[in-house]
Amino acid sequence: MNIFAMYYFYFIVYSFLGWVCETTYCSLAAKKFINRGFLVGPFCPIYGTGAVLVLLLLKDYKSDLFVFFGMSILIAAVVEYLSSYLLEKIFNLSLWDYSKNKFNLNGRICVKNLLLFALLCLIIIYVTDPILENITRSMPTWVIDTILIVATILFSVDAFITSKVVVQIKKLALNHQLDLEEMTKVRDNVIEDIEEEKEAFIKEKATMLEQKASAIEKEKNMLEKSLEKAFNGKQKVKYSYKRLLQAFPKMKMPDSPETIKKFRENLKKLNRYRKIK
Repeated sequence: MNIFAMYYFYFIVYSFLGWVCETTYCSLAAKKFINRGFLVGPFCPIYGTGAVLVLLLLKDYKSDLFVFFGMSILIAAVVEYLSSYLLEKIFNLSLWDYSKNKFNLNGRICVKNLLLFALLCLIIIYVTDPILENITRSMPTWVIDTILIVATILFSVDAFITSKVVVQIKKLALNHQLDLEEMTKVRDNVIEDIEEEKEAFIKEKATMLEQKASAIEKEKNMLEKSLEKAFNGKQKVKYSYKRLLQAFPKMKMPDSPETIKKFRENLKKLNRYRKIK
């Protein structure tokens, strides 16, 4: 097996193992299953990327625990920071935010998580890597090639679907920034004003107020129908919205921080998905 195929195989394996770690940790914390990953499938490419870099750059330092640990922190910091930056630039979304954690850098990385990632690097280099080396040596080349081809197809399809879902979530969020509760209050206040002042107003003014109340009611109904239509589509798309919103509770659009938050609130009020904590 050539070196490119070998490290690509490692990337696939560690992307899957990273997904297992993330999903297990978040599911236990939330006390329910959460598919923790940007992609729909069981892969977290950020883990695969970090693992491959560690194997490529730090194998020669495995005998020096302190140097290896320190350089693992550096690699984890670079990978996570760049991942956050690129996701924000490409999709205009911030999927995690460490700004409330101590010793963070622009909310993209924090010391606590970097230490955890460095510990995972120790497990990779001292535990899983020797096991994977033995497995790859014993596996026929055609089996590994088949795995890589299938994985490439799955990654490509998954990336396309996820990108489409992200665009749709942003579009829905931007189109539904108004709060349904606030709209209802405005409508009720206008109707109340009509009842209190109807006799005092001339007929023309009362008619204008009634039209205003009707317009607000119509806008509210259109908003509800729009959300219902968006979430009454194919189950696969509906699940994709829900999965991403659950997987990344701190998701936001940097240039419009309240948009995704307002979108979540509207969905809660319509009972179209479980409460996201």
